[in-house]
Amino acid sequence: MSIQPSEKKELKPFPHCPLCGELPSESDPEHGKWVCSNNEEEWPADSYEKKEEAIEAAPHEFDLEADDVFFVGQKKLYRPDDLAIADMVVEQLGEAAYEMCDHWAEDWPDVAPEQIKELDAALNKVMRAWLHKNGLLPNFFTVTAVERHEMPFVLTRTV
Repeated sequence: MSIQPSEKKELKPFPHCPLCGELPSESDPEHGKWVCSNNEEEWPADSYEKKEEAIEAAPHEFDLEADDVFFVGQKKLYRPDDLAIADMVVEQLGEAAYEMCDHWAEDWPDVAPEQIKELDAALNKVMRAWLHKNGLLPNFFTVTAVERHEMPFVLTRTV
């Protein structure tokens, strides 16, 4: 019985690869598209190039009637680009050192604000690369520029 070496997972080209420095949310084809909702909390995955298209689609998508309300907003894919996690990492370093070395590590590490910014930038770069390498970039989104719309009152004739 022979053991095959494990297959290496080939990374597919990614249009918003964090390793190349391109901002992912701005180059993703879904970023900036328009979506509609009938409750402002749940936003179906269907998206539209233009706001007007989303406004036109809402009455059909949700079977809206006269005076019903719907919402239209713009997709912004979530990307963990600017996580401020350096403070937490430095705090963990200090706590671990204190547990091991008691009061001798009480004021360690004494980190300046510029050093926190530097560490945040480095950690974010590593985090993006790791998420990309493992196929873990988020595919969910937030909705911005939300507008409330009301269906017009429509008179129906009875014959």
